[in-house]
Amino acid sequence: MKKRWIPFIAIAVLVPLLLWFAFRKDPKETERRDDAAPSDTDAPTATVSAAASAKGLVDAGPKKPSGPDEWFDAGPSICRIVFGPHQEALTGPAALIADGTTLSVTVQENGKPRTRKEVIEPLKTAKTSGKFSLKGEGVKTSRPACAGAGGHLFCADHQGGVHRMKIGETSGPEVAKGDPGARVDAHVMPGTNQIVLGTLATKQTSEGRLSEAYVTLENGTPVRLSEDANGATDLVLVPRGKKLVGITMDARRAMSPVHAREISLEDGKLTLGADAVVYVGGGADQHIYIAAASDARGQTYAFVPAERDGKFGLATIEISSPPDIDESFKFADYPNGINMAPIAAASGGKFVYVARVIPVTKDVDSVHALELGRVERGEFKSLGSISSNGSVSYVTMTLDAEGAVWLYYTDTAGSWLERRACP
Repeated sequence: MKKRWIPFIAIAVLVPLLLWFAFRKDPKETERRDDAAPSDTDAPTATVSAAASAKGLVDAGPKKPSGPDEWFDAGPSICRIVFGPHQEALTGPAALIADGTTLSVTVQENGKPRTRKEVIEPLKTAKTSGKFSLKGEGVKTSRPACAGAGGHLFCADHQGGVHRMKIGETSGPEVAKGDPGARVDAHVMPGTNQIVLGTLATKQTSEGRLSEAYVTLENGTPVRLSEDANGATDLVLVPRGKKLVGITMDARRAMSPVHAREISLEDGKLTLGADAVVYVGGGADQHIYIAAASDARGQTYAFVPAERDGKFGLATIEISSPPDIDESFKFADYPNGINMAPIAAASGGKFVYVARVIPVTKDVDSVHALELGRVERGEFKSLGSISSNGSVSYVTMTLDAEGAVWLYYTDTAGSWLERRACP
């Protein structure tokens, strides 16, 4: 009888011992991570744009969606940084003018420019200056950005009057009239020292207000660039050969046609080539900006971020010489739509370089990142994204004599300048 109790006694002793060891054992690896200090999932997101396709880029993820005001870490880029990013004391749209070994950065307030200059170091000896940040956001300035050409600036005041002055001067006479806040563009007519100024102006018609594009040679009479009854909500001028190419967009709710025509100088007067509708984008509920540039061989491209076939993306349009109707284009989807869709392009290099602002994810609150790219075989190829303090809302760019890219952009912390060398 006593022997029957032995197994029960053994069980009564062993079970508590087993339970004690079970609770004393080390947690599993996953349990260690859960109990540890916050991991890098709470650190700034490390990612490149969803559209990045250049070789050599490393995509780290993102570990979680980035909100529009969060720090955006773009990760590595194949374009090495050789200056900046340097936060500017004045926040707002700017004109970048590279002239030999000097870069001029100009913002304006009510038609009065404020310019600072940066030395352009040779790439062989240039050393990264590192990031420079202000203690607070810079003083805000006016829209639109001034236009620079031939050593002069053209800056629009709050009433739309465009003032001309030399770089470094702070005031000058009114030489043209445009819409308040509308883009101003200017270029030297190739092969001459005469400057062509591009402006947008609005007139009243029987069907309502119509915005039109004009070009003016020096202090001459404005010549209407957009055809009669055709509107123009944005305008860019691009040098090509011995001519300029004027490219306009008429953003409407139903559709957004893009026009192009050549501009030449004959007997001291501006002469316009045939107007061609080179591309038709979808309807636009918000103001859309366009960009255009030519490479060293004269190949010209227009860049239009707009809706097409129910998707929002970037159309890279190849502009023939002379421009033709329905030019060939390549369309690249964005993860989602974006208001205004800031974009910029730079002329004169071996490649046409482009900087665009694009949502990183399809989420409504996605960060709007700045992405650098270039045109290869007629389409945009990413060179990687640029780290920023939250979403980017403005960008402009230029190339220096060594082919390096200067970027000026505005994010939630202010406006920044940096220089990058791309392979």
